[in-house]
Amino acid sequence: MAYKTTIGLEVHAELKTQTKMFCRCKNDPDETQPNKNICPVYEADIEGDTPYLAMPYIEGRVLSALPIPKTRAAVTDILRLFEKIARALHVAHEAGIIHRDIKSANVMIRSDGEPLVMDF
Repeated sequence: MAYKTTIGLEVHAELKTQTKMFCRCKNDPDETQPNKNICPVYEADIEGDTPYLAMPYIEGRVLSALPIPKTRAAVTDILRLFEKIARALHVAHEAGIIHRDIKSANVMIRSDGEPLVMDF
């Protein structure tokens, strides 16, 4: 992902602000994740002209890869996923952070079945 330097610096400043909410840093073990369905950010910084986020590798698949539900039970399971996603977004919104690109490709379903909202 390439940014012009001025845009990158604006993004970087915003990332630094948002990282307080999302970051579980190695240097601060008391920092807690605000919601288990929001992907943690380990670091937000800028290298040269390129801003970056460091996040964990997530074992799982994107929401869009889930099969279309064909039974009532499957629909109920999908609705539970969406409720968890909505609650995670609500926590972010309460902290003044707007996702701006929520889509099925930005939600991972972990191997344990829990959704994880990513790419804020």
